[in-house]
Amino acid sequence: MTGFSGLANGLQQIMKAGPSASFTALGEAATRLQALKFNPEALQGLIGNFNRLGVALGNPEKILALITDKIADMASEGSATMGALGKLAEEGIPVFEALAMKMGVSVNEAKRRVQEGLVTVSEATLAIADAANMPGMIAAAQESANSFSGIWSRVTNNIEVLFQNV
Repeated sequence: MTGFSGLANGLQQIMKAGPSASFTALGEAATRLQALKFNPEALQGLIGNFNRLGVALGNPEKILALITDKIADMASEGSATMGALGKLAEEGIPVFEALAMKMGVSVNEAKRRVQEGLVTVSEATLAIADAANMPGMIAAAQESANSFSGIWSRVTNNIEVLFQNV
């Protein structure tokens, strides 16, 4: 996914896959992550996972914006922070559980490592993305996708993508 056209096509694929944040919200998140020097080839996967977390939690645009804000906060600090990851956990994202699984340690040990500044922003970002694939999040995303708002989101996404292609 290189260049603007590739990025736009990748974001459209996310929208076509099911309920999602708007194209504008997806684009803003991708632009912010690109500005933070994230690998352009990895952006579609990251944004897709962040979007699925938002769908699972019932508000894709809010959650997507919050995640990108907290990643930017951590990037400005130079490492993962309890404040940023704690805010995501408060919103229902099992970020500490995902980080612990990724590191092969307990949740308390993962939190200790974050507090001591031993977790990189990249590691934290991948853990946030991995949280979308945890059983509770998958089930919640499927339930949300089958709700009225999930179905409506899919309809409006398809209309938005159709007009972008015209």
